[in-house]
Amino acid sequence: MADNNETNLPPTLDAETPHTTRRALLRGLGVAVGAVAISNCGDDDVAPPVDTTDTDDTGTGDDTGTGTGTGDDTGTGTGTGTGDDTGTGTGTGDDTGTNDTGEDDKPVPFPDQAAQEVRWGFLIDLRVCSGCEACSVACKTANDVRLRVFRSSVRKYESGEFPNTKRDMIPWMCNHCENPPCIERCPVPSIEAELEMPSGEKVSYRRWATYQRPDGLVLIDKDRCVGCGYCVEDCPYGVRYLDPVEAAGGDASKKVADKCNMCIQRVSQGVVPACVNTCPGDARMLGNLNDPNSAISKKIAANDTDVLLPDAGAKPQVYYIGLNPTAWTKGEDPKLRAQLMHPEYHEAPEG
Repeated sequence: MADNNETNLPPTLDAETPHTTRRALLRGLGVAVGAVAISNCGDDDVAPPVDTTDTDDTGTGDDTGTGTGTGDDTGTGTGTGTGDDTGTGTGTGDDTGTNDTGEDDKPVPFPDQAAQEVRWGFLIDLRVCSGCEACSVACKTANDVRLRVFRSSVRKYESGEFPNTKRDMIPWMCNHCENPPCIERCPVPSIEAELEMPSGEKVSYRRWATYQRPDGLVLIDKDRCVGCGYCVEDCPYGVRYLDPVEAAGGDASKKVADKCNMCIQRVSQGVVPACVNTCPGDARMLGNLNDPNSAISKKIAANDTDVLLPDAGAKPQVYYIGLNPTAWTKGEDPKLRAQLMHPEYHEAPEG
């Protein structure tokens, strides 16, 4: 099994180098840019995938752990450890129990994200987005996304009456939220992990099957996902799904959860995500929100920006310039899971 230590993006990716200059450098390395549709992702532009398999947490041994559920439910669980490791436990019912040390193991966002060296965020400038969907195609190509599902898409909303009509293009993806509701009901016990920041500092954090790293990225540990689907149900943006093919935990009847991982296999090697690289209008940008001198921070400060579903309480970290507020729901009913609303959906509910 692989090491739990993770390496982060080198600080050179989002330094003061202009975005267009970075793209030119990447193209010079042989990264193909799809002007309209497809980005060819060969050995020169796709870094080897980051192995996120975990070690030293489960196995065989003599230790047994018990867990107590949080909230109104009480659960028990047993597990086994290796060597000096204590077993893991999970709660029954709707709540997660305690981990192998007896501590509360309810999944929570990583605390103090604003105090970390890096907090990744995303910016989409709709003023230059043509809706070509090259980003969607590049995402599927670079990440081998299955047919019928998308990690990234472009939603279209038409308004007005002929001849005064308008079509809004809204790129839609995981928002890597500051307070992600998708992690709250993950039933898989946490393990300890470390993330190495660009400076070399190692930051410890707890990792469930769906979890948040210290740099803000919300990721899925597919080796530990049990296919319960809770995270899919709880995402207010409707961007998670169960993989049509990949089994969860060796159980062919259940499928692992999947979504945008911000091309972590590329970002960890200093290469921007496939959708950023392939956008012909340079409408997309990844950067460090905790660095006021980063290109993304400067652009956000210089423009009016909006986020999707601000009332859902997730605190999304994908920002939009030029977002038409009539083309998307503001989260009055997060249960609608952020589908672009037609006027009939805005009518007051019966009763």
